[in-house]
Amino acid sequence: MKALARYARTGVRSRQQVLAHLSRGGVPPRTASRLIAECEACGLVDDSAGARLWADHWARWGYAWAAIRAKLEARGFGARAIADAADRSGLSKDDEARARALIA
Repeated sequence: MKALARYARTGVRSRQQVLAHLSRGGVPPRTASRLIAECEACGLVDDSAGARLWADHWARWGYAWAAIRAKLEARGFGARAIADAADRSGLSKDDEARARALIA
């Protein structure tokens, strides 16, 4: 668990990223699910919070929502976490306005 906690703390990780990490390490799926549940209970893995953090980060860099969504999907965040990030950020509705402001 210590190695997993260290991995989870070194960046904002999705549940899917942690699962892939455990799988590469040869951890059986059943054990991996239990370990991820423990990490979620401790707050080390939280897909909704992670997706919001990454979305905010990329929004500050000027990415449009479509690009942010693609990046979140690539990091393994689920549809529910991505939808939550979109709702909280308001970016999906503002892409055109942001683009017009950048070229104005």
